[in-house]
Amino acid sequence: MHNNLIAVAIGVTVGVLSAASIFIYRKILANQQYSSTINDLDVANKRINELHAELESLRLQLRQQKKKRRISRKFNSDSTYTVTDNDTDVDVFLTDTDIGDDEFYDCSDGESVVSENDIRISEELNQLDIILKEIDEQVNEQFDVRTYNKLQILLKSYQDNIEVVWRFARACYDHAEAETDQNVRRMIILEGIKHCERVIESRNPDLFKWYAILIGLNGDYLSTTEKIKNGVVFKNYITKALEMQPDDFELHYLLGRFKYEIANLSWIEKKVAITLFSDFPNVSHEEALNCFETAARLGNKTPHTQLYISKCYIALKKYSQATDFLKEVLEKPILTDEDEKVHTEASKLLNKSIMVQHSIPELSRHWVENGVKGVKYREAPLTQFKMRGLLRGTLYCALWYGSIVAGFLFIACPMLPLLFFSPPKFRKCGDLLLSCWELYSAALLKVFGVKIFVSGDHISPNESAVLVMNHRTRVDWNFLWAAMYQACLPNVATHRLKFVLKDPIRHIPGPGWIMQMNGFLYITRRWEEDQSRLSRTLDYLVALDRRSQLLIFPEGTDLTKSSKEKSDKYASKHVLPQYSFTLHPKTTGFSYLVRHLQQASYLDAVYDLTIAYPDYIPQSELDLFKGKLPNEVHFHIKRIPSSDMPKHDLTLRRWLEERWFNKEEVLKQFYQKKTFSTEVWPLTRLCPLQIAFGFWSILTGAAALLLIISPLFQLWALIHSMFFVALSFFTTGFNQLEMGWYWRWKTHFLKRKCS
Repeated sequence: MHNNLIAVAIGVTVGVLSAASIFIYRKILANQQYSSTINDLDVANKRINELHAELESLRLQLRQQKKKRRISRKFNSDSTYTVTDNDTDVDVFLTDTDIGDDEFYDCSDGESVVSENDIRISEELNQLDIILKEIDEQVNEQFDVRTYNKLQILLKSYQDNIEVVWRFARACYDHAEAETDQNVRRMIILEGIKHCERVIESRNPDLFKWYAILIGLNGDYLSTTEKIKNGVVFKNYITKALEMQPDDFELHYLLGRFKYEIANLSWIEKKVAITLFSDFPNVSHEEALNCFETAARLGNKTPHTQLYISKCYIALKKYSQATDFLKEVLEKPILTDEDEKVHTEASKLLNKSIMVQHSIPELSRHWVENGVKGVKYREAPLTQFKMRGLLRGTLYCALWYGSIVAGFLFIACPMLPLLFFSPPKFRKCGDLLLSCWELYSAALLKVFGVKIFVSGDHISPNESAVLVMNHRTRVDWNFLWAAMYQACLPNVATHRLKFVLKDPIRHIPGPGWIMQMNGFLYITRRWEEDQSRLSRTLDYLVALDRRSQLLIFPEGTDLTKSSKEKSDKYASKHVLPQYSFTLHPKTTGFSYLVRHLQQASYLDAVYDLTIAYPDYIPQSELDLFKGKLPNEVHFHIKRIPSSDMPKHDLTLRRWLEERWFNKEEVLKQFYQKKTFSTEVWPLTRLCPLQIAFGFWSILTGAAALLLIISPLFQLWALIHSMFFVALSFFTTGFNQLEMGWYWRWKTHFLKRKCS
């Protein structure tokens, strides 16, 4: 009995809950349907109001047309006026109320003469047309504040007349451009916007255009968020005007200006704008260029339009086309202050555009031979190029440098005890660490939009080789890591590249210490000392049987105006050709490296690398910090087997000089065609770069966090930093210490093995 009662209670409860659920569901559904119905009615009501407004506008136009025809017929006949059959096509649009409206005319059977009111209105309209034509003629010549005042007076009587309002908006723009007081200037702009917004529902292209222009001017006084919002409004009204007047070149020019400014926003600014405004346009320099070219084709070939066409070409890295348009701008006469500003800006842009297409040593000669009126014949520094964003460069350098510090503290320092137990294993782990980090450097370049193109011969990571490369800039090494990754494919993180560098570089905290630990060679340019250092390092690598790749820059320094002058003096003194794209190589170090490895039977090949920058040339580390990264970097590789190399010191020197002569010709052709003649290898493996980017980025973040919050990690970093600072200043470097310990360890190890 008890169980039955429980079952009944449960059944009743379930039934009640089910009924309640159904009731609630039906209630919610009914509310949703009611809300949906209300929304539909609101939409329909809004549409009806819009149609009503359009109908009223149409009625007003038809009234005025009919009135003019009646008055015209009255004046032509100078007698009575009757409605003809030709008016029936108009009358069908008018309501009974319209027909009986005596304010404009009377269509009653007894009315045969035009009323005095009709004549008065007609005369007023004709007089207004005359005034507006006079204003247009005056504006076309030169702006006069009296024009603004005259339109301001007209607005009191014709505040809803579209023709008056848009002309007043134009006058507000001209007046604001001439006004120097910023407070007065903004009041003028806001006044024009206010009058436009009152009649903005009227579909008039001139009204839309000048309203958009005033909205753009008002952006100078707004916050970034409001300015972005105004930009969207500007674009919408210019687009509406273009739909009605597709052949108006001014509208195409204005739309091009908008797209150009949006395309120039940094990626962070674009992300913020898209987040704030879902309808924010994502446009490119190509779209802006199309607008400017359309404006020019329709007749707007003003210096302003040509200047912006050249700016778009520069942004697209099409410098030859940009140069042509800039020359046209500079050849135009200077008639106004605005022309002077355009002329000055075009002159600066032309300097930059020419600089990209030609090497620094050829700039003066190029400007003299291809001079353009208004361009000063001077050699401008490469730092004149437009900054691509300090934030971008800071982020790149922070990730790059932070990854080195993180690798030093997390991996390299804990690996130090291994040196005392087994120098060969320590060297093997050190080489592996550096080659894995090089993947991160290559990944960073790809993330930041730098494309690396490699052509020619592949590099075998298992060969003992000497690599020679021209030294175009101080940061060539930064792009070489990515080239080595592609050149060694399908092998990944297996090469053992070591640079021959200037001695002061080893003192740089972080990178200098890591390079010391990885066996980089440092020279002082005192041959007796350098020969000893090179000999010890080469013997050490041979003894370890670690087949490495040694990179040397035979030019000794990067290509600059100063180094070019020294190279030319050397060429004149020794009756050698003067180079424009390279410097004459120093042959002593190269010949010694090759001869030493040949004598040890430890040289497999020599690789001749050529680096070239087709667009922007980052001359120093400061360019990287400023975010001035090139879009493309090209490498060409030529492998020369050891059997084809000369065996004597003098012939090796001549061989290198001949290679540099050929390299000069190769680079000359490259800067004409913007590519090397051989096929470029595709980048077939991205997965290692993605893994490296994730690993080293996380490691960098962890190191930064621990350096901030962990006293123990701070102490760890301080101890090892002080250790390497002391090594750098009181010894010849960690690598020399490593080699000294290796010979002692080897002697002890052999004795223990023999015993």
